[in-house]
Amino acid sequence: MRSYIPYVVLSSALVQATTFRPQDAPPGTQLLNVVFNGNGCPTGGATSWSSTLNGTLSFLTPELKATSGRDIPRAERRKVCQANFSVAYPTGWQFGVKRVRWSGYADLASGVSAVATGFVYFSGETDDKIWVMNLDGELHKGYTAAYEPASASDVSWSACSGREAALNVKVESRFEKPSDNSLSSITIDEFDTQIQWRQC
Repeated sequence: MRSYIPYVVLSSALVQATTFRPQDAPPGTQLLNVVFNGNGCPTGGATSWSSTLNGTLSFLTPELKATSGRDIPRAERRKVCQANFSVAYPTGWQFGVKRVRWSGYADLASGVSAVATGFVYFSGETDDKIWVMNLDGELHKGYTAAYEPASASDVSWSACSGREAALNVKVESRFEKPSDNSLSSITIDEFDTQIQWRQC
C-alpha cells in the first residue's frame, strides 16, 4: 500500500524538529553498496552521492531533467533516478527516514503542469512513502521542498532482525500536462534523505 505524503515548501534550510530523538548508528554498521538506476542517472553519468550513516544519504542528479515541447521525444517528458543503499547493521536495531528534502528548477510555460515526486521504501516492503509536489505554469524559478514525520509511529523502519536492509530512494520529474507549442522543463537537482536509528 502506498502512503501519499504532503510536502512542506521551505523558505530556508531549516525544518521543524521532530518530537523524538534518534540515536547514533550502532557499532558495526556499514554501507555495503550503492546502485543507481533510471534514465535520469545513466550508468557512467555525472551522478554523485555522499552519505553518513548517522545523518544524510544524498545524491546529485544533474541529468534528471524532464522536457516537453515541439520535436521533443515523448520519452523526455519523464525522468527517473533510483538509488539503492544496502546497509548492514546489528540485530536489535532499526533505521528509518527522519527527513526527505529535494530541490530543483521549474521552467514551465503557461498552461503546462508538472510534478516532482519522491519515493522512499525498503526492498521487499509494500508500504512506500511518496511525496508529490505539483507545479503549474507559467513558472520560472527554483524550488525546495521537504517532509518530516511527526512521530516515530509515522516512520517506516527497517526490520529489527538486523543483518542487512536495502533502502530505496527514487525521484521522478514528469509532465502531467505538456505542450507541443512551447518548450518547458523541470529538474530535480539534489535529493537528501536523513536517516535515524533506534533500538528495538
